Amino acid sequence: MSFGIGCKNAPNDQVTTNEEIPKPPKTIDERMNEISTEYLRSNLNDFARYESIGWSKVDTIYQDYKDTDASKIAQGKADSLRSVWSDAYHKYQYAGDVTEQESKRLEKYSDSLFDIHENMEKQIKYNNEHMKTGLILGYRIDHKFRAPNRYGAMNVSRLRFFSDTSLTNVTNVIDLDNLDRQVQQTLNDMENLTNDIREFNRN
Repeated sequence: MSFGIGCKNAPNDQVTTNEEIPKPPKTIDERMNEISTEYLRSNLNDFARYESIGWSKVDTIYQDYKDTDASKIAQGKADSLRSVWSDAYHKYQYAGDVTEQESKRLEKYSDSLFDIHENMEKQIKYNNEHMKTGLILGYRIDHKFRAPNRYGAMNVSRLRFFSDTSLTNVTNVIDLDNLDRQVQQTLNDMENLTNDIREFNRN
């Protein structure tokens, strides 16, 4: 006589569970997309007619080195040195009735201070342009879309959305089309001014 022994965890058996599989955390791009869309939902004239055209990659916004304490301290020292140089320069220029040797000494001292100050300013400028603090202030993303204006006509718009590191809401919005118009207007004004100066010099 033979007996069949059933295995509880046999391959063909299905094990069910009521536990939900945790969802993976959302990426920064997904969160920026999400909160930006929520901003549009609350601020567009008719969000139901909104049409997404495209999203940029998210850019990380870092603290500028010039805003760090180290840069501010260095700039303060440079400003103080410039004040010292200015005093020395005026003493040299308006020394009055002094010997030639004393005049040359003051001139050399003034020139040395000036050179040191210039080197400090160059180093500060280099650090501000190239040094990275690693401190993240927030994120930004660009979005192109169609949506109706207040008259109901569909317009294409480009907005830049900003958020802090919490990624909980939009902290600022820039109209990129308006920004482009402002830049172009500035360029036109500069060109017109250059032409006016050239015309003035010819006369």
